[in-house]
Amino acid sequence: MKKLFVALMAVLVLASCAEKEKSPADVMMMTVEVMNVAAEKLEAATTSDEVIAAITAMNDEMENLDEKYESMLEGYEDEEIIKMYPEAAEALNEAATNWAVVLIGKTQSIEFTPEQEQMIIELLGDGM
Repeated sequence: MKKLFVALMAVLVLASCAEKEKSPADVMMMTVEVMNVAAEKLEAATTSDEVIAAITAMNDEMENLDEKYESMLEGYEDEEIIKMYPEAAEALNEAATNWAVVLIGKTQSIEFTPEQEQMIIELLGDGM
């Protein structure tokens, strides 16, 4: 009986640790979080290297999300996703707008070398 109880507890622990299946809205909200964190890092940046690091970190996080969840969104057009999950779509739009505003502000307030400017252009191209 003791072995059965231990086995049952192990199953319950594993079941409670299992990741809930994500919906497209969940993925959109994870993207919102990535963009909000990136905007915070950009706002805190005081050097060109910190700006580049923030953009790089965001790209890495977005790539991880894409690799993990891209198949979930296959077959959907953007308009369909927006209609299906309007709240998440609005939050994503707001996060993207905020990130862009912060990025523009930082690129105008911090000096970049031509090489750094090129790196930012490449990072933004990779992230889009």
